[in-house]
Amino acid sequence: MRTPLIADAPRAGVHPAGRTTGPRRQPCVRTDDDDAAVGRMVADPLWLAQEKLGGCRLLVRKAGLNVTGFDGAGRPVDLSLPIADAVRGLDTPDCLLDGHAVGVGGDRLVAFDLLAEGGEDLRPRPLLDRLVRLLDLMESAASDHLRYAPFTSSAAEKRAMVDRLRAARAAGIVFKCKDAPHAPDQGATDGAAWVALTFAPIATR
Repeated sequence: MRTPLIADAPRAGVHPAGRTTGPRRQPCVRTDDDDAAVGRMVADPLWLAQEKLGGCRLLVRKAGLNVTGFDGAGRPVDLSLPIADAVRGLDTPDCLLDGHAVGVGGDRLVAFDLLAEGGEDLRPRPLLDRLVRLLDLMESAASDHLRYAPFTSSAAEKRAMVDRLRAARAAGIVFKCKDAPHAPDQGATDGAAWVALTFAPIATR
């Protein structure tokens, strides 16, 4: 049985003590823009859509007044003061946010998943449940330096999002299976729970 542990950042390979546990796999299949693939996932209500962001991958853990960050490889990183203050102000004793640091100097966190909150490990829950919980938590966010990545399962809204992001030459869009639990190697097989379509090259680390 998986033990709920707020200090665990599994997808980034973060050990409770802050050590990395080894290289992590990419969380999704990445592919170039493909009309056929887009059409299938736009039409299928099992797939949610979120904008694919640039910036740097960032996991942020709150434990009481302690707020710490990890990069996509599980290495501890310095957090900008605005992000740390914004997460510290959330109405929860503890949480683990997964997202991207964006903006000048990476001073804004855009969270796209909630892996743990209130002492509960949320990884086994379906993605949609985690996102609803994330929305509820973000209602207590009182800072422009912390927001969530909007998502939708409506075919019309997914199509509008695709068209808007393509026209803007944005980084891309990520389709995610709403029933999928979180897994460190999701997307590593043909049964990928995430599929990222790239519209324009982005710099990541």
